[in-house]
Amino acid sequence: MNMYDFDGTIYNGDSLVDFIKYSFKKKPLSVSKSIIKTIFKYFKYKREKITFEELKESLFSFVPSIKNKDEFISDFVKKNKNKIKEFYLKQKRKDDLIITASLDFYVKPLCKSVGIKKIISTKYDLKTGRIAGKNCKGTEKEKIIESLPKNKFKCFYTDSINDKPLFKYAEKNYIVSKNKIEEYNKNYKFKKNIFDLDFLMFIFCGGMGTLTNFVISSIVSQKINPIISYVIGYSISLFVSYVLNMIYIFRRKLSIIDFIKFVISYIPNFLILFSFVVIFIDMLHINKYVVYLLAAIIGLPVTYVILKIRTFKKK
Repeated sequence: MNMYDFDGTIYNGDSLVDFIKYSFKKKPLSVSKSIIKTIFKYFKYKREKITFEELKESLFSFVPSIKNKDEFISDFVKKNKNKIKEFYLKQKRKDDLIITASLDFYVKPLCKSVGIKKIISTKYDLKTGRIAGKNCKGTEKEKIIESLPKNKFKCFYTDSINDKPLFKYAEKNYIVSKNKIEEYNKNYKFKKNIFDLDFLMFIFCGGMGTLTNFVISSIVSQKINPIISYVIGYSISLFVSYVLNMIYIFRRKLSIIDFIKFVISYIPNFLILFSFVVIFIDMLHINKYVVYLLAAIIGLPVTYVILKIRTFKKK
């Protein structure tokens, strides 16, 4: 008896993303509203005001309004069942168990379309739009497997470090990366992806700082030197970025010590961008508005790495 994760493991991609994309083509207005609602909900989630389950419910809030749901889901399955990976289809067994965080109403039909009968997934009520229980991921998967009468497996396949709690239930564990399969050992290092939700939130917070910098610098430059204007705009945007980052990314209370650390971490960034502004405005005489915008955009990825790794390490 083997156990498998679904998305990225035996399914080529993320079925959640594929369902949203498919639904957007059919119901663009409803899906757009759900996505916008989820963006605002995400701010509450980062501040620990709502649960991840509530955030996920928000993303799928358009589902209860779908008419002819069976036909809608069936068509989605037909268009995406070919994304079940070839390696799995070749070694598939009747007693395989799939355990996934994906919602049951679309992942179960996908699995059953290739003959998989045992599926554990996140339970979603199509009528109310509510998730029953917890999101089936990480330690929640462990609780479910622990409760099974037969919880010993020959092999377990996954693509995610979040599934490490399940490794103890299998004789052998395999890491799936696209079409590459590698047996797990204690020295195996999972690849870290810095382009996660925190990165997207950083782009938002940094974008607000960038907008502040651009607006303040542009207004002040009408009265005084554009170089000095940039310093003033940068200083004000730094405070705006600090407040947003502390609230939505690092979830820490505002403090003078943290602000000083924040400012210090920005010094290399500021020196590079300030030099950029001086060279392009004073020496090359390029339009100051273009220079302000380019300087702000260039600094975003570098600053994120500095803050994430060095300055405010999460507990």
